[in-house]
Amino acid sequence: MRTRYGVCLASMVCGLIACGGHGIGAGTGSETTNGSTSGEGAQGATSSSHGSSGSSSASGTETSSRANSSAGSSGSSAAGSSAGSNSGTSSSGSSSAAGSSAGSSSGSSSGYVNPFGCNFAWGEPAPSGSLASDTWLQFMTAWAGYEITAAGTIDQCDNCGGLLKQVASTNLIPAYYAYFIGYYGHVNGLPDQNCCGTTCVTCTASEPNLTTGMAYLLTGAANAACPQTTPATFCADNLIVKAYAWYAQQSYKVWSTKPLIWLLEGDFIQYTDASQVNSTTSTTGTSVPLSLTQLGQLAALITTAIKSNMPNAIVAIDNSNWISNTSKNPMMTNYWNAMAQADYDMVWTTGVGDANGYLLAGTSATSSTADQNYSFLSGLTGKKIYVDQWSPDTWSNQTAATINALIADGVVALNSNDVPTGYQTNVTALEPQLNSTCP
Repeated sequence: MRTRYGVCLASMVCGLIACGGHGIGAGTGSETTNGSTSGEGAQGATSSSHGSSGSSSASGTETSSRANSSAGSSGSSAAGSSAGSNSGTSSSGSSSAAGSSAGSSSGSSSGYVNPFGCNFAWGEPAPSGSLASDTWLQFMTAWAGYEITAAGTIDQCDNCGGLLKQVASTNLIPAYYAYFIGYYGHVNGLPDQNCCGTTCVTCTASEPNLTTGMAYLLTGAANAACPQTTPATFCADNLIVKAYAWYAQQSYKVWSTKPLIWLLEGDFIQYTDASQVNSTTSTTGTSVPLSLTQLGQLAALITTAIKSNMPNAIVAIDNSNWISNTSKNPMMTNYWNAMAQADYDMVWTTGVGDANGYLLAGTSATSSTADQNYSFLSGLTGKKIYVDQWSPDTWSNQTAATINALIADGVVALNSNDVPTGYQTNVTALEPQLNSTCP
């Protein structure tokens, strides 16, 4: 992954230290966003832990910090949701275990989907321990997929005994930042582009990373059980698809009633970069990026793998906010046309709340990213939008009129990954003044 609007993504890897800087150069060019150089932007945690609710991973034990958050008070619940399961031991088994299904998709769902009812939803990464005082929020997040092995198998669901157990006795909706592809790359020597070496710095041109070797890994080792065609055709036996199917199956065992949001693969589009070559150990070689058609096919298979094993899943596909959409380079439109193969429910992205509806600060009508505004994105996809933010806070400190304008543009939820000072106070003051998010 890469960064967007000044966000350091390095510590998406469980337990990694936070990057001090914001922004990385893209393999195929970069754009200046919010004062930092952002290439193939991505979302990720900036703290030393990524909110996996205290679950253990190969790289250490993680607990999400909630620095500066104020004391709890009661809050609103998601409309119409029923109580979740209160069981939650860590699941074991394997992604090759019998019973998990990963079929093909027939296309994007058309109905209105909002797991939060008609209320604008506020969330944050789940801390360790009890969430009893956090019912003023509507959802909590944690990372998923870091349990995957270099062989592409997965036999542990930390969130099944972590996040899902934590939220079971509350009104909170759980949300996974599902990064199975990224984590599979990590354990195969492909870090995020902004996190090479022990000091977690932007990769040099000679250092392999997700933007150089992941497409090759996806169509090669991960796809060995699928029909071998040129170009590669993904299938339900792809290791990533099977890993998603298994994780959804295990999650459903302990969370079968209330919705669970799957925020798929930040910066998914980076695997179509020309910087992708036929090697995981070199940055030079034949260019082998995924086509948008292949990327859409993979999204469809992953989405179906989740939903066929977890009927209560709400699946959101990522919008990289650095994508331009000029007449000569309609990348944003082409990407979302390809994603229409998948049966997804929402869009998720990273964006600011104080830029007149644009996702990136400093954007104007003449910018190459002018179409990166919430209204265009919602209209293009026909979906409601989940947004996450990093420091500084540009959402909870806005007026109700500003948030209501964003609701009119299609935004229904905000996750504050860096919990700002006064977050609870601001949110509880705003909530009674906010409009319905329903059509």
